[in-house]
Amino acid sequence: MANGVHTEEFELTMEDENLCAGSAKSEASLNRSGEEDEVTSVVSGRKLWRLVVVSFALLCILQAIFSISLRIAFRNEAGFKNLTKQRDELKRINSDIEGRYKSLTEERDELKRINFAIEANSENLTEERDALKKINSDIVASFKNLTEERDELKRINFDTEASRKNLTEQRDELERKLNISDSQCHSLTEESDKLKKRLKNGWLYFSGSFYYISSNEKTWQESRKDCIQKGADLTIINNREEQNFIRQFKKYLWIGLTDIETEGKWKWVDGTPLTRSFWDSKEPNGKTLENCGQIKNPNLQNNWNDERCSNTHNWICEEKGSL
Repeated sequence: MANGVHTEEFELTMEDENLCAGSAKSEASLNRSGEEDEVTSVVSGRKLWRLVVVSFALLCILQAIFSISLRIAFRNEAGFKNLTKQRDELKRINSDIEGRYKSLTEERDELKRINFAIEANSENLTEERDALKKINSDIVASFKNLTEERDELKRINFDTEASRKNLTEQRDELERKLNISDSQCHSLTEESDKLKKRLKNGWLYFSGSFYYISSNEKTWQESRKDCIQKGADLTIINNREEQNFIRQFKKYLWIGLTDIETEGKWKWVDGTPLTRSFWDSKEPNGKTLENCGQIKNPNLQNNWNDERCSNTHNWICEEKGSL
């Protein structure tokens, strides 16, 4: 609509401009005619000229007034349409406001009704509250008594649990000691039976070990095999007391000493190297031919001899043990 108004205003303006241009052309023509007729009638020409100019001026003024009036009319029409739209929008908004006002009024009435009901029940609720306070006070007093009783029971239970724990630990310790005692007793019984059997079968006891002296002769390897079958091995002499103990048997005896693995490096049958020895003078002297140790001359303190392992002699077995 606004575009249409502007178009009409533009057309009117163009008409006004054309009209003014035509008037200007007419004025020029009249000027030329006046000049031609000036010779014949100067006075008449001037009057006519004045009349034309005045008419033309009035015509331009009327044209301008008409154009302005049209513009104002078009503008008023556009404003009227905008005002109509605003009025309709305001009516719609007012209708919404009225609807909302009605809803708010209904909600207010409902709240008044609820508030009235609450006020009516307020007195009953106050009485119930006072009754509940009394009941709560009684419950708090009972709870306090129960808490004290609970704490006392906890203390008694803690003491009981501590006593039970101590008794349990003492019982477990006694059971452990009893099991150890039973195990030791069983081991001692077995050891005692074993020792009794050893002593009954001709074994001798000395300084923590049992010794067996053979009644026949065998090679060094066979002698050791016999000792192993008896649960022992060829004897290992660790000190002078043991050396003197074996001397008393007055026999040539194989002992658990050899350098079979490496010539000149004498070892006991348990793999330990020889450190304390009782070799006879100039012994060992057999080199690679004599690789097994024996007690040769019981009458001498130092009486060890290196001997061919294939020779046969009596032997002495040793088993560690205690009475």
